[in-house]
Amino acid sequence: MAEITISIPRELEEEIRGLSKLRFSLIIAKMVRPELERLARLKRIVSKSEFTEKDVQELSDKTDMALSQKFMQSLGK
Repeated sequence: MAEITISIPRELEEEIRGLSKLRFSLIIAKMVRPELERLARLKRIVSKSEFTEKDVQELSDKTDMALSQKFMQSLGK
């Protein structure tokens, strides 16, 4: 089994001290697995995309503009 070192806030460290090392490892593994599966699924979807980086940028710019206009309208401007 591999070991990974992580940095966590001190408050969380104090809560973790009450758990056994094995239990903490199981908790982290259960939390990480769904995220890894989500990323793998996303990677499969993106790998099938025919969008270029330019296409993505254009779509992003259009979305930003539309959201900006909608926000300005909500302010009555």
